[in-house]
Amino acid sequence: YRFSNDAPWRTCNESSKCETTVKYGRTVAQTNGYVRLTHNERWLSRVCLRGCNSYGCGEGRCIHVGSPVTGPSSITGVKVNPQGRTAQLQWDHSFPRAYMGVEVTWTCKGDKGVKYNRDRLAGPYRNSKTMQMQIENLPTDARECQFYVSPFEFSEKSKHFGLPVKAIVQ
Repeated sequence: YRFSNDAPWRTCNESSKCETTVKYGRTVAQTNGYVRLTHNERWLSRVCLRGCNSYGCGEGRCIHVGSPVTGPSSITGVKVNPQGRTAQLQWDHSFPRAYMGVEVTWTCKGDKGVKYNRDRLAGPYRNSKTMQMQIENLPTDARECQFYVSPFEFSEKSKHFGLPVKAIVQ
């Protein structure tokens, strides 16, 4: 990814400020999902993306971003209670900015490189109380998974995320 035509291409990896998630599956020919970019700019006018694999990189495509691109504040108090192949998550949302929902992403031991996710639309969340979400049918015992919860809000045709917060095992 890059934010202008003359900037060098950046790669999403463990040390970068971006995250990729497979949302609708993957085949030999294509992968569907999204890229979440963490940046300091309040306004962006352009974001360019391209896909790469062991054979090289595809052609880059740029999109115009015409709205503020800041997400909601991060949530707090994220906890997970593992129960076999089920995980019960809870979090506090007692901060001043509202959000429309949360996204939970997780990776599990033995499933390297695969990231799962689930959205929950039940907002806008504004009140000061604890929220819960249950994730069932995990590929392995929930104790072998790491969970992250991100609040999101909508702006015209896009979804803006707050930073993901890692769930602490109860």
